[in-house]
Amino acid sequence: MAYYIIAVATTKMDIAILGAGPAGLGAAYKLAKRQVAGVTVVEKATAVGGLSSSFPISGIFADFGSHRLHTECRPDILADLQLILGDDLLLRKRRGRIRLQGRWLDFPLRPLNMIKKMPKHMAFGLLFHLLFSKFRKKPTENSSFSDVMMRGVGPGLCRDFYFPYARKIWGLEPEEISSIQALRRVSARSVGALLRRVLSSLGILGKSKAAYFYYPRKGYGQISEKLSVAAEESGATVLLGTEIKKIIRNEPSGFKILLSSGKGTYEINADQIWSTIPLTNLIKLLDLPVPQDVHQSLNLLESRAMILVYLAFNKEKVTDFDTHYFPEEQYSFTRVSEPKNFSGFGPIDKTILCAELPTQVNSKIWNMSDMEIGQSVIASLVIAGVLKGSEIPETQIKRLPNAYPIYKKGFEDAFYLVDHWVGSIEGLVTFGRQGLFAHNNLHHVLEMAYGAVDSLQENGMFDKENWRNHRVSFDKQVVVD
Repeated sequence: MAYYIIAVATTKMDIAILGAGPAGLGAAYKLAKRQVAGVTVVEKATAVGGLSSSFPISGIFADFGSHRLHTECRPDILADLQLILGDDLLLRKRRGRIRLQGRWLDFPLRPLNMIKKMPKHMAFGLLFHLLFSKFRKKPTENSSFSDVMMRGVGPGLCRDFYFPYARKIWGLEPEEISSIQALRRVSARSVGALLRRVLSSLGILGKSKAAYFYYPRKGYGQISEKLSVAAEESGATVLLGTEIKKIIRNEPSGFKILLSSGKGTYEINADQIWSTIPLTNLIKLLDLPVPQDVHQSLNLLESRAMILVYLAFNKEKVTDFDTHYFPEEQYSFTRVSEPKNFSGFGPIDKTILCAELPTQVNSKIWNMSDMEIGQSVIASLVIAGVLKGSEIPETQIKRLPNAYPIYKKGFEDAFYLVDHWVGSIEGLVTFGRQGLFAHNNLHHVLEMAYGAVDSLQENGMFDKENWRNHRVSFDKQVVVD
């Protein structure tokens, strides 16, 4: 009897993921675990995480602003993060406060504190609005942030809280901001929603999720670091310090990606590209003719810049709070966080504060010296009662040119044009904050990543209908503060 050895060729498609932030790494981790594709993550920076990474200041893990993993995280995603982080993923009780008209209100909101500290005219305004809100005109398709919030919480809270906060966060008048910004960025956009938050803190409406959060022992960046390790252990390749020079369409399908790193210039081939980098950057890299209307629409998709001011102190703590919120326009910053109070770990005789100053690139404050910015922030914190006038902390400044999207009225049409054109390129998928021009939380971008992986069939084909359904669900994501 003759025996034959038959060689069976097994081919697995290759997927290149652009960007090693939580979205890209989350997708790489899930893809690699499924073993249906070869996975290569390409990242220009020398470390993973992007704006979700951490770095040391005075022996404390500092983040790029105030970050936390919210308890609203989808159970399967939370289970994965608990698996890869183990005991380093800590469940912490929230303790924040809001500075409003010379007073501090607890955040999350608590009934007794609100009764005691909320300005009386504001409380009566909320009650009046609750009684008569059903008679107010409903926002239309062309409504603005102002229209939605005025109908939701009334003129008093808009005037004293939401509108000044909006001007600081997005640099626009409330009437200039799209209604989508209110629907996606403001979870308590009605008196009813606000009251539900307050009552949940008493356990009347069940256990309040807002009272707790998850945070890694070694800073927020540990989430991305562990996702990267888990992805590589499952077979993915993560290329750091690697710049994409050009993306060329292969015939009849797939892509050639030209890369540059310390090792020189080289290329990789991919059957599909999953991009989490900014749409503007992606389109510049594509070696394809770009329609004029897409170019014009890209210019209408604006991002807000951010200046982060880190103040280092030689003492155990500045306050007992993790985050302080400053909606009023007299303060240049919107939030001030104390990272050590997020994890509860750090040197006993050191602490830092991080102040977040939204702005635009080349604005007056953007072009100020680090010393001028630091002194201004310190002076404002003294006025607010957070610091004493005698304290002189060490200062470190970071400028972020592309922190989060601005939803100016009319941006929807511009985004649709760009998104529709990019989506028409076979084998190219975009997701994540930058890829979908979204202002959301980390658990939201992981939902996007998991949705993309869920849309990849066992035969390597990308299920566009399934992806469209996921995209519809992403539109319902609302930022958790």
